[in-house]
Amino acid sequence: MITSLQELPKNSQSKIVIFVPEVEKQMFKPENVAQAIHDFFIYEEELNRRKIRKTFEVGIKSLIIGLSFLALAVFASHSIKLSSTTMMDYFIKEGLTLLGWVSMWKPVNIFLYEWWPMMEVKSINKKIANIEVEFKFY
Repeated sequence: MITSLQELPKNSQSKIVIFVPEVEKQMFKPENVAQAIHDFFIYEEELNRRKIRKTFEVGIKSLIIGLSFLALAVFASHSIKLSSTTMMDYFIKEGLTLLGWVSMWKPVNIFLYEWWPMMEVKSINKKIANIEVEFKFY
């Protein structure tokens, strides 16, 4: 259902149509089914909201660690005095700088890319939580 709604334009009107055999009509309670669908997607929206919050918490911790390590690596790189111009001296100096920037990958990835898909799923869960549910008996 979520995948189907992702394919539709954001502002399109949607509804869920459930086909129920006529023989089930006597014991079938449409309001219970509709409420169960809405409750489930309210719950899913809340879970997704928590997941987004947790992702940002991890992002902030990763950012603090990454920036700290970057600062140490850049400081260590600049502290190396190149008394000779051997390849190993350049390798260590540039390697420290590169390692410092690589330590920033996780927070950059989180804040630029990871949270967008979760926000889209949260939005769709919210839409389904409020969607019209229609029952057709056949």
